[in-house]
Amino acid sequence: MADQQIHTPHDGRGVREVFIDGKRLDGCFYADVRKGVARCYRKPLKIHKRKRECIAKTFRGKVTVNNG
Repeated sequence: MADQQIHTPHDGRGVREVFIDGKRLDGCFYADVRKGVARCYRKPLKIHKRKRECIAKTFRGKVTVNNG
C-alpha cells in the first residue's frame, strides 16, 4: 500500500483537488502533504527541446488535498 500523504493520478484513490497555500493547482501530477511539495505541468503545456518530456514546475508550501 502506498503512503497516504503522497498523491498521484494512478494511486487508485480517485480524482482530487490540490491546493498549495490555499490556491488551487491545475495539472498537478504529484503532491506530498508531509513534505509540502507539489509538481504540476505548465500551462500551456510545453515539451522540453532535448529531453522530449513535459516541462513541470515544483511548488513548495502548505499542501492540502480534497476529494473532488
